[in-house]
Amino acid sequence: GMNGLEGISEDGWTPLAAMNHVTASDEDSVFVLKKDDQGGGRRCIISFKEADSLFGDLSDYLFYSPSAYCGKDSVHNGVRDELSQITHTSQYQDVIKPALETCQEVTCVGYSLGGSLCNIFTLCANQGMPADPDGLDDWEALVWQKPGGEPE
Repeated sequence: GMNGLEGISEDGWTPLAAMNHVTASDEDSVFVLKKDDQGGGRRCIISFKEADSLFGDLSDYLFYSPSAYCGKDSVHNGVRDELSQITHTSQYQDVIKPALETCQEVTCVGYSLGGSLCNIFTLCANQGMPADPDGLDDWEALVWQKPGGEPE
């Protein structure tokens, strides 16, 4: 099933976009689900799912070295690399981002590594443009415009 998202369709959530990101060591899926209300508002869930059988290169996660992402310090390097890779793919740029741009509200859901990806994703999405120019590339890759042109 969809990573603990089973049954969510009964609650009016429907798929909006999806992508798979395959690297040498693992595969991640990213899903966007939407729920529209009568007033024309749209809430969305973005979910990161790591392939169950492979937890990537475990050494990335066992040997923690804090690094910067999106202008924030002390982000887990393995998780940072993963999220940076995902958000720089053409699939994220061409499929996921345009889907997010139709949403008034976006919530991130994930378990285990997906939960860690969500933490950093949310941190980056909710901040303004990073003051540190080193964080700008990842920030620009990840963020999207809210409907009505307001930056997320």
